[in-house]
Amino acid sequence: DKKTETNSIVGTWVCIDESDWTFTFMSNGSFREEDVDSDGYKEVYTGAYEYEDGVVTLYYNDAEGEIDVATISGNTMTHFGSIFKKK
Repeated sequence: DKKTETNSIVGTWVCIDESDWTFTFMSNGSFREEDVDSDGYKEVYTGAYEYEDGVVTLYYNDAEGEIDVATISGNTMTHFGSIFKKK
């Protein structure tokens, strides 16, 4: 069922190459992306997500209305070639 599938991704996912880059998916359908660069500058993005059949569609709350896609298999998420593991 769709609710069970969505609940499986709820939590924080950490990039294995850059531990300062995380996605946190909430059970209410929102997400938060945080990225800290090498100078310690933190960027935070928020939005809504949909998850179905291993594909996460991210709808960012930004002026451009950016939409991204990530794929999830088990506890591994791939987003723009970067690998994230669920904490």
